[in-house]
Amino acid sequence: MEEFSADLISNLYGNPHSASTPSALAGHRVDTIRERALRFFNADPEHFDLIFVANATAAIKLVIDCFKDHAATSNTPVWYGYHRDAHTSLVGVRESTKMHRCFTSDEEVDIWINSGGLGGPRARQLGLFAYPGQSNMTGRRLPLNWYVACAFMWVKWACTDVTQERPHSQVVPQGRHIHSSGRRGAREHLAFGFV
Repeated sequence: MEEFSADLISNLYGNPHSASTPSALAGHRVDTIRERALRFFNADPEHFDLIFVANATAAIKLVIDCFKDHAATSNTPVWYGYHRDAHTSLVGVRESTKMHRCFTSDEEVDIWINSGGLGGPRARQLGLFAYPGQSNMTGRRLPLNWYVACAFMWVKWACTDVTQERPHSQVVPQGRHIHSSGRRGAREHLAFGFV
C-alpha cells in the first residue's frame, strides 16, 4: 500500500484515452496491469482480454448487455440460468431474459449438467449460466468446475467470480474455446478486487 501511495503521490495520471503525457503514463500503467493480471490467471492475451469495471454489478451488466445486443441482431433468444446463492446482480439478470431458471441447490445443477442440459437452452439459442465462486449468504464455496461442464452442453457461456474461489492463488483457465461434438463454448471469468 505504501508503494501504491508513493506512486500516486509522485506521478500525475490522466485519462488513458487522451493524448497527453499523463494520459500516456496512465495508458501504459493500465496495459501493464492488464498483462500482469492475465499472466496471474495463466490467460493467453491472444484468447483472453481483461476489462476493468467498477464492481460485480457493472461486470454482469456488461456481459448481459452484450448478450442482449447479440440476441437482437441475430434474432436468437437468450436463456439464463443462475444458482440461488448468486449475488443480487446475477439474480437481476433474469429480468432481461424471457427464459430463465433458478437452480435451488448444487444437486439440481449437477443433475442438470449430468443430463446434458435438459431444461436449459435449446440448439442455436444463447445460453448463460452464472454462479458465485463463494456464496455471499453462507460463505460456502461452489464447484469451480461447473463452468467447464457447460462446454459439453448447449450452454455456450458460463461465468463465475474466480477471485472468490481462489483469491490468492493462480487459476488455470480451460482455454477460450473448448470444442466438443462440434459445439464451441467459451468461458467468462469475472474477477474483482485490488490488483
